[in-house]
Amino acid sequence: MKILLAVAGLLLGLAIGASLARHFAAQHRYPRAVMAVAEAQLAQADGALRAGQCAQAADALARLAATMGEVPRALPLTFAQEPQFRDELARLQTALRPSEADCHALGVRLRQVRQRCDDCHRVYR
Repeated sequence: MKILLAVAGLLLGLAIGASLARHFAAQHRYPRAVMAVAEAQLAQADGALRAGQCAQAADALARLAATMGEVPRALPLTFAQEPQFRDELARLQTALRPSEADCHALGVRLRQVRQRCDDCHRVYR
């Protein structure tokens, strides 16, 4: 009887543990997805700029700006509790503001965006 209870307790513990693991993994899917999309958009902007396709680079940066608008929803606790995080996001959004689409200006803007991303990721990763 004791063995049966021990096995039942072990199975119950495994089931609860698996359920909790799925729950916590699900909490991290959206933030990871937002960052993965942002990384892809930044790479698209960089590739377009290297190819001299300024309009496509500007479009990729505009899509990146829209994606960064999802950060407060993706990381609500960090956004609510960390003033430095909000400041970093504001600096990134400033760097992402539309400007003229000439390649030189876009290159400067892209470097600023990368710097803002790196600054934030040094602290919040």
